[in-house]
Amino acid sequence: MKHSFFLFFVTVVIGSLTVSCSSDLTEETNSSEQTIQRLHVSIDEMLPGDAETRANLEYKESGGKRSFDFTWAADDVLGVFPNEGAQAFFPIGEEFAGQNSADFDGGGWALKTGYSYSLYCPYDYGNTEKTAIPLNYLNQKQMANNDYSHLNNYNYFSSKQAIVATGPELDFKVGFVGSIFWFIFTVPEDGTFTKLRLVSDEIPFIRTGYLDISGEAPTVSEEDESTTMTLKLNNITASAGEVLNLYMWVLPRDFRGNMFRAELVTDDMRVYTVNLTDRLNAVSGTFYSFARGGAGQVQFDAEVGKEPEYIVFEDEEVEKICLANWDTNKDDVLDAAEAAAVTDLGGVFNNNTIIASFDELKYFTGLTEINQDAFSNCSLLHTVTIPDNVKIIREGAFLCCSSLYYLTLPEGLERIDSSAFNACINMGAITIPNSVEYIGDFSYYQSRNAAWVDLPSELIEIGESAFSHSTPISSVDFAESEKLVKIGKEAFYACTTMQEVVFPESLTTIEEGAFEHCWNLKKIVIPKEDAIVSIGEGAFDVSDCPIYVPAALLSDYKDAYPEYESRFSSLESQDGGTVISNPDMQGGW
Repeated sequence: MKHSFFLFFVTVVIGSLTVSCSSDLTEETNSSEQTIQRLHVSIDEMLPGDAETRANLEYKESGGKRSFDFTWAADDVLGVFPNEGAQAFFPIGEEFAGQNSADFDGGGWALKTGYSYSLYCPYDYGNTEKTAIPLNYLNQKQMANNDYSHLNNYNYFSSKQAIVATGPELDFKVGFVGSIFWFIFTVPEDGTFTKLRLVSDEIPFIRTGYLDISGEAPTVSEEDESTTMTLKLNNITASAGEVLNLYMWVLPRDFRGNMFRAELVTDDMRVYTVNLTDRLNAVSGTFYSFARGGAGQVQFDAEVGKEPEYIVFEDEEVEKICLANWDTNKDDVLDAAEAAAVTDLGGVFNNNTIIASFDELKYFTGLTEINQDAFSNCSLLHTVTIPDNVKIIREGAFLCCSSLYYLTLPEGLERIDSSAFNACINMGAITIPNSVEYIGDFSYYQSRNAAWVDLPSELIEIGESAFSHSTPISSVDFAESEKLVKIGKEAFYACTTMQEVVFPESLTTIEEGAFEHCWNLKKIVIPKEDAIVSIGEGAFDVSDCPIYVPAALLSDYKDAYPEYESRFSSLESQDGGTVISNPDMQGGW
């Protein structure tokens, strides 16, 4: 590969800067060095940068020669780093977009004789004094079969240092940092493919590290290593016998004497494996093709296994957060053991307005609670499945998740604390597991789309304003809640479409305003027979809705709550049926 970068200057001021890039990223090593004033070096390393600063890469064949053609992208920015002083950068812009060379006016940037300079692309705006550039290979994702557009997100360039002597030019010849692996696989069976993994028993595929540009030649210091690399596939579907063309950036590695293999994974966790080679010495600026399957070629191994340990995330942002925080073995996937080891989500999702779906939370079986404010203000989150071992949803855990609609709570959940689902205005029917004993204050406040509520059999207490201002709720089923003792203040305040309430016999306390402004209530039934229920002020501040109580306690209720005297009616059980009578009221139930 031939990439050149020129700086023309008069005495100590740049006159122009030229970058030239050839199109021969070929299957042969393209390393050479010229000892003249215009220095040329090909290198073996790779640099990261802003996702918008990327060059264009395109495969081509000409005269029997295969190559990937490189041209600059308009958003590319080149950084020039001196051994003393601040960096300068040169945007490619529209002028040189689509070309493989570029010329720049130095803009008055002073070059001093004897100083050395490094070039890299894409330029990092974050720190103009930076000498170590973080690099990684995470989140490579191929969108379709034979699509290599994702490679444009991973092509990085650098050069050996050039030293300004007495001549008028500074010439950089930059090279690709990494290698491209091109896999040509014949599909053994029909399937939808979600991942391609490269696995080495000994030689690590680097995951993260730093490119040091402060020395004479760029070097990579490896911070974290893994013997596995993963290319995510966007659910690529193929039939048996069809050819898949898959592409991946890798850091150059000498695999000679060490076999590595490919694992192709389907959406139902089938895994197809094939050994690739133990004779490869992968160098920079070079692509390597691997053909497997088909007549006369090495077939995929016959074994087809299951892969339940690796989690396939629907939401890329959720996956990114999970990998950043809990991928302890740095293999670019989250397995079941890593997920199960998480005991506290902390605040990594808090106030995230990008995540939309987290059904995979169910694999985080080490969680016994969803901590306070864990997903608060995740305004686009619409789907969540809570793990089976969770006992408590803490305060504000899903506060203001205004898009939340599909929520699965586990049997075994015991508490829903205050404001846990407050202002989840899009939530539909509210189904709460039978194991829940406590529903906290404001827990389902403003559930504006909830048509009904199924309350749990183990429920003991409903907190203040738990379901208040949930206008669509027309029915609340207390039939199974035979342990319910208390309904808190304004618990169902302004549930204006509610039409009936039948309390369990266990209920002892209805606090003030519990059903205030529930204007459409048509009947209230209090069947407790051994004592009257404590009713707070304004608890049933609604029109003339009748309140049915046991006949034996009718006079006690009228004496205790004279404000409802005309509304109390008697309720008697006979032959499994219910007979209601009130001589002061016309009509019946």
